[in-house]
Amino acid sequence: MNDVLGWTWQGNTVSAWLTGAGLFAGAAAGLALIRWVVARRLSAAAARTATWVDDLLVELVRLTKDWFIVIVGLSIALKGVVVLHSGVALILHGALVIGMMLQIAIWANGAIRFWVVHYRQHRGGDGSSVATVQGFAFLGRIALGALLIVVTLDLLGVKVTTLVAGLGITGIAIALAVQSVLGDLFAALSIVLDKPFVIGDFIVVDTVEGTVEHVGLKTTRVRSIGGEQVIIANADLLKSRIRNYRRLAERRVALVFKVAQDTEPATAARIPAMLREIVERQKPIRFDRAHLTRIGDWSLQYEVVYFVLSPDFMTHMNIQQQVNVDVLERLRSEKVRLATPYPAPSG
Repeated sequence: MNDVLGWTWQGNTVSAWLTGAGLFAGAAAGLALIRWVVARRLSAAAARTATWVDDLLVELVRLTKDWFIVIVGLSIALKGVVVLHSGVALILHGALVIGMMLQIAIWANGAIRFWVVHYRQHRGGDGSSVATVQGFAFLGRIALGALLIVVTLDLLGVKVTTLVAGLGITGIAIALAVQSVLGDLFAALSIVLDKPFVIGDFIVVDTVEGTVEHVGLKTTRVRSIGGEQVIIANADLLKSRIRNYRRLAERRVALVFKVAQDTEPATAARIPAMLREIVERQKPIRFDRAHLTRIGDWSLQYEVVYFVLSPDFMTHMNIQQQVNVDVLERLRSEKVRLATPYPAPSG
């Protein structure tokens, strides 16, 4: 038996080959068992928690391929046990490097896919936002692929200095040529992640007023109150002051009017209380103040301020209209005339 174990093949004894085979089998089986146990335990833990980190780890463990375990097992088994021919060793090294890079690519792609799915399910992204995120995920995959290719070539002994320099110069030239497009792309990502507005919001940007219809990789489309569609570059949009009316919690209303200067002082003193009574009859309302704010050459100026406790525009306008009508009726019943810059007609 010892004689058989002492036989040599390809420069190694049978005993060395058997030891290597045993190490390979043990390493592969051990790694597969670790993957199974970790995936099972992490899955159980992820089901009990609301965080996304453990879900991502479960996904990455499940994406660990069998052939990657085989390559790692071979590397562990043969290193220092079996003396390989330089050509075979080179092939094994190349397989290990390529396998490692492919597995990293699979993990990274899985992480990107997990991020897109998590955004769609948990962030409530609309269709355009999800499309924008998927667009950036595609760009991320391209950048990751280019990086892994360069790293793989470097680990395989290929001189990549010239290639990297060429790619750097090319990248700078492309970036300078499309810097406005890149600015809009990153502005789109900022809009999607920061959400200053979403589709369906009514916004005001400079002189444009309208409802957001679409958020793309380069432009945002707004349907104006006049009916036409206004297309705004994302970068220009974020440089402007955006007023989002859909996110109003309440609307402030200030009613200013003037009555005739010859109004009796006692009646003039009662008008703020009348205004408060009129406003507080409406719902939902929060009264703020009512005052005689100015005595002019030909008028007395009053101001009443209140808040409509609803963001709905129609509710706001209906309450404002009713308050205005009630004010007119009350002034008429009190025989208080609205002021005009001209004398009231006699008779």
